[in-house]
Amino acid sequence: MERIIEQLTAVCGRNRLFAFLNASTALFLALIFYFQLTAALVSSNISVSQFLTLLTVYYSVPGVFQLLVSYLTYRFCKEKLALLSFGAPVIASLLNFFVSPPVVFVSEAYFLIVNFLYTALYGWRRELPFIYTLFAVLLFLSSPFSSFEKIFYLITLVFVLLFSTISGIALNVFLRLLEVNYYIDNISPFELKREIGFLFKKFFPYLKMTPDSVFKGNRVKSVKNPVVSIPLNHFIHKVSEKMKLLEEIERKERREREIIELLSITEELKDPYTRGHSQNVALYSEEIGKALGLEEREIKTLSMAALLHDIGKLGVPDWLLLKPSPLSEDEFNLIKLHTVLGEKILSRIEGFEEVARIVRYHHEKVDGSGYPDGLKGDEIPLLSRIISVADIYDALTSDRPYRGALPPHKALSIMKEMPLDKEIVEIAEKVLPNLKRLSFPISYPELEKLDRYKKLYVKRNFTKGKYPADFCMFLLKFRSEEILLSFLDQLTEIPAEYMATFPVNSTSQLLVCSRDAEKEVIPILSAAEIERIV
Repeated sequence: MERIIEQLTAVCGRNRLFAFLNASTALFLALIFYFQLTAALVSSNISVSQFLTLLTVYYSVPGVFQLLVSYLTYRFCKEKLALLSFGAPVIASLLNFFVSPPVVFVSEAYFLIVNFLYTALYGWRRELPFIYTLFAVLLFLSSPFSSFEKIFYLITLVFVLLFSTISGIALNVFLRLLEVNYYIDNISPFELKREIGFLFKKFFPYLKMTPDSVFKGNRVKSVKNPVVSIPLNHFIHKVSEKMKLLEEIERKERREREIIELLSITEELKDPYTRGHSQNVALYSEEIGKALGLEEREIKTLSMAALLHDIGKLGVPDWLLLKPSPLSEDEFNLIKLHTVLGEKILSRIEGFEEVARIVRYHHEKVDGSGYPDGLKGDEIPLLSRIISVADIYDALTSDRPYRGALPPHKALSIMKEMPLDKEIVEIAEKVLPNLKRLSFPISYPELEKLDRYKKLYVKRNFTKGKYPADFCMFLLKFRSEEILLSFLDQLTEIPAEYMATFPVNSTSQLLVCSRDAEKEVIPILSAAEIERIV
């Protein structure tokens, strides 16, 4: 049974199954017809010449036609070709006008079996009443009975045909139920939601029903039609169970997406100049991914990685992120750490291993000049290369403390000269200029006041790249990690009003302290372990 269901659910399975059963029926009836004629010959009801004539005519015309229809249906997988299988018994009834004795019961049995097979595998079709009428008229005219016998024979044929049709449709409903249940069991809830309309049409092609007429929110309406109530209600409740599972999955995914967006917003709250940057990079990355033909799962991963690509900047001090003047080499090395820190943060979340890997490499360049690992070309993950293009495009087309936003065409022109994936840049040139930038999702007076303060602060304290007059900054390099840890322990004992340290690497620290605390920190800095003071 499972093999039959697999055949039904395959692209050409239903047509090929019908072709096989139709050819088998034609051969089986041909064998019965041969034995029937042989018995008639032995009992002297027909002559040898009639025996040979009947075999030749009925085997060479209706029989060959039926086998040919089966072959074409199997070869080209078209349901309209299967409808031609009714032609064989119709041709057989036509031959009864010219061949003696007429073979009425063979063509009738032939027609009933073909009708049962067709309605069982394809269901009801509007062409069938016309075929029934044509066959009944031909059979009535070609039969050798008297008028009363013809009427009785025709009434009998109608009842048997009705039984054949109803039983075929009933089997069709049963097969469709098995087929759809098998299909539902082997697809994800997301595919079910996308194809629910298709399933209704496939399962009940002769009912005017839609998913909206059955599913009302979380409630499921039962169908009271006695003909289809049992299979349809079974189908509806099976679908509803999977839809409830889908709602739970979607609820969890929405929660996950909200947490990701919250982390992204939290990081961007630090810098008013890059406000909305991650959301726009995610938008641009998704559009590039769709243009590249990525799968839905890959686009989802790409979107999450794009939203979180700068999450490591939570560990970068504000004064460095907001600095309007060019960064020194040491300051830039500190900025570079955000890719590694982002990977470390995300890799701690179950299921985010791939996202973490993409975040780590989103600043790599195809010529190996990027960071943190200097990867080249295809060594860089495709999704990281996409985010890299989207990241640079958004940076160039938005305002920064050291320059204004560039127009899209100018930004793309600059990007073509950069060591980026050329194919991705070409796609970006096609899809990105038409996209509208997203605005930051949080806006209220307090935030705007804070942004104005930050911008005034960096302009006042970092003019021409100079450090604030009220602070001292030292880049400290130690001979070993143990000495560095010892230094940090001593530092915590100083009761300074403002003092902070930021790691550069395992043996270096950036120290920022107020002028008032400088005299207390100097004795520690003058220790022999310190190699350089800035």
